[in-house]
Amino acid sequence: MLFSDGLIIFMLCFLLAVMIGICVLEWFLSKKEPWWLGLLLPVLFFLMGTIPVLNLIAGPSVGQVLLTFFLGNVPTWILLSIYVVNRQKLKKNRELEEMKIKDL
Repeated sequence: MLFSDGLIIFMLCFLLAVMIGICVLEWFLSKKEPWWLGLLLPVLFFLMGTIPVLNLIAGPSVGQVLLTFFLGNVPTWILLSIYVVNRQKLKKNRELEEMKIKDL
């Protein structure tokens, strides 16, 4: 046996902690005022998700390439959804503040 069960569990917990940390970082960046800060991580993960697709273009079928593209970009979709949710909340709060200012 190459890896013990304890080491595999530790590696999975470490990977989960890294993914949660990346989501928290995206949550923080997407709330910043320059809108493009929140798009840095999704663009980075999109580029990293397309590297396996570029390795597959010559050999397998189109279905395998598309499957690799969509599965490789699952983190991108998650990070983009965090970005969109936060930007919508910011827009809603900004509109409410403007309404309060006009009411005064």
